[in-house]
Order: sequence, then structure tokens, then C-alpha cells
Amino acid sequence: MERFLNIRQATMDDAEKLQLYFSDIIQENLPTLFSRDSAPQTESWERFIGRHQANSLLLIAEIHSQTVGFLNFSQYDRPQCTHSGDVSITTKKQWRSQGIGQQLIATLLQWANQNPVISRIELEVFANNPAAIHLYQKNRFQIEGVKRNAVLVNGELIDSIQMAWLKATPNKD
Repeated sequence: MERFLNIRQATMDDAEKLQLYFSDIIQENLPTLFSRDSAPQTESWERFIGRHQANSLLLIAEIHSQTVGFLNFSQYDRPQCTHSGDVSITTKKQWRSQGIGQQLIATLLQWANQNPVISRIELEVFANNPAAIHLYQKNRFQIEGVKRNAVLVNGELIDSIQMAWLKATPNKD
């Protein structure tokens, strides 16, 4: 069966889908994500989707109407920082290493390149997630810093790597 990947912006109608998707992600108890006890309820997702402003982006990756990935880019609201924001990406376990994260990032970067306001995208990735670090570096995210022993996961201290993508600007020579 051929898979058909559809990446689209989330709408209010996706709140229940996102609640179910994140319930599955949380149950994985991944050592590469910030842990939560439970996924936000559908009503919380409705509020979250509704709060996203013009220069923020929520993307859903679907295969045959099943949510298999999610990207959240949130523009910073402090006046000095509105040119930037942070991104987080997840994919379901059975769909990892199949190019879904790459497609989500490509969609984000295409959007950012066309957006006259956004010129910087930041993210945080745990050092114990080399596949994600490689994916980000392949897409021009650069390491800007490391927070040593930033998180405690299953009794192990793990560094948090700070990365950023900068929109290419023409030379002013």
C-alpha cells in the first residue's frame, strides 16, 4: 500500500485528533522529550489553536487521515523578539526515520522564507537524540549553546542543545 503524506495547517477541527496523538506520544515515555503526565484535553487544544497568531504555525502530518507528526512554531511576543520563535516537532514511533520530520521542517522553512517577519527559528533538543540533531543540522540549524545537565531523565542527567536557523540574507556589499 502506497503511503500518502499530507502536511497541512491545524484547524479547530483538529483538537480531538491532537489530543489523541499526544496521548500516544506521552505513553511512549521518550527520554528525548520533556515528559508530561497526560496530554492536554481537547478543550485545551482548542484554546491553543485559537491563540496562535498570524506569524505562528501549527502543522499536522497525516497518512491516510491518521496523524503521524506535528510541528508547532510559536512566534515570540516580546517586541524585540518578534522576528523569531521556537519550534517543536514530534512523530509517532512507527513513522520515525521515514522522512516525515524532514517534510515538516521543509514546510516550516518554506513558510519562514516567504514570511517577511520571521528570520530566526530556535529549538531545544536533548543531547541523547542524535537523529534529531542530525536532521536539524541537515536543514541549516546551527548549535548555539549547550545547557549542561539540563534535564534529568530516568535518573540520567542529559545536556540540552540550543540550535537556531537564520534566514539567508543577501550580502550588502
